[in-house]
Amino acid sequence: MIGWTLALAIAVGLLLTLVMLGAQWRQLAAAAVGPPVEEPAVSILKPLKGVDADLEANLETFFHLEYPRYELVFGVGDRDDPALEVARRVAARHPGVPSRFAVGGPDVGFNPKVNNLANILHLARY
Repeated sequence: MIGWTLALAIAVGLLLTLVMLGAQWRQLAAAAVGPPVEEPAVSILKPLKGVDADLEANLETFFHLEYPRYELVFGVGDRDDPALEVARRVAARHPGVPSRFAVGGPDVGFNPKVNNLANILHLARY
């Protein structure tokens, strides 16, 4: 008697599983696919200070992002920072990627990087 009850319970469980899978398949097949979502344009803020051995190669990667629409905003604390020339040189090789440069500006706090970011933020379009 227990054997038949167990077999019946297994059969009912399998039947319910198949019914559930069929319902899910129908629901997924009927799901409306909306229009493709357009990615928002973004501004990438890049504070700079000084030059290290890999700066040019690192900045180069910013110009090869797989994103539909973005701009790069570079900033340095003072006009004599050698990182500014490196960034301008790399940007000149990629005229198709919008890029801007900020130099100096008022201090908004004690952290130089935060000051740099605050001073380049006003140039961001996105």
